[in-house]
Amino acid sequence: MLDKLFENADKVISAAANSNLGFASLIALALSVLACFFFHRSSELIKVSIFTLMLISAGLFIFATGQAEREINTNPIAVSSPTPSPSGTIIPPVPSSPEPPPPIESSVPSSSRSAKELFNIGLQRLSENSSGSISALQESLDKDTNRADAYLLLGRSYLLEFNCEKALESFTQAINATSFYDGYDLSCGFFDQGTVQSVDTVRAFAYYDRGLLSYIYDGDKGKAFEDLRLSEDSIDADREID
Repeated sequence: MLDKLFENADKVISAAANSNLGFASLIALALSVLACFFFHRSSELIKVSIFTLMLISAGLFIFATGQAEREINTNPIAVSSPTPSPSGTIIPPVPSSPEPPPPIESSVPSSSRSAKELFNIGLQRLSENSSGSISALQESLDKDTNRADAYLLLGRSYLLEFNCEKALESFTQAINATSFYDGYDLSCGFFDQGTVQSVDTVRAFAYYDRGLLSYIYDGDKGKAFEDLRLSEDSIDADREID
């Protein structure tokens, strides 16, 4: 029994010192020892009190040591370092539990996705103000280069990154494109909420965004008013279709 105790003495003392009770008792013991030096000329009552505190602290640390020994004996597998086997080979520690699989969105390569799937990802990221909308929308446009709404969202994504030149370029491409993904809500500004029914609605948004950005970024009032007028014309054309 004593051999086993001495064999694990360093582990037991270390575990006891790291416990709350052991740490507090060591602090109290250290303070009582210091008090012996500072108050060695004090009254007998103070000396007895200091000595009593010293004995109590030592007893509490011994008690904490006993608790630590019992924990080590009941749970001996508490070592994370590699353990040598009887044959001399090193047994590696047990690996931790595997990480959860990544979300389906990130585990599927973008090369296997359709342009519309990538458009949906870009739209979702933009609506959540999360990063990655530019890359998703650009990859969508690489697969289908004639989508007005994708260019519109790409311009707004660049605008959130304060890349005004790229935003203006994307809004212009949205105006020149001739197709869109039906059934999406891309409304903004003074336009009514609702799903986009024609490419003219997308153009109206693009003219509106480009006009405001031209006025704010370039200070071009003439270009801004012209784009806002064209935005209204596109809305009127959309209403005539309805």
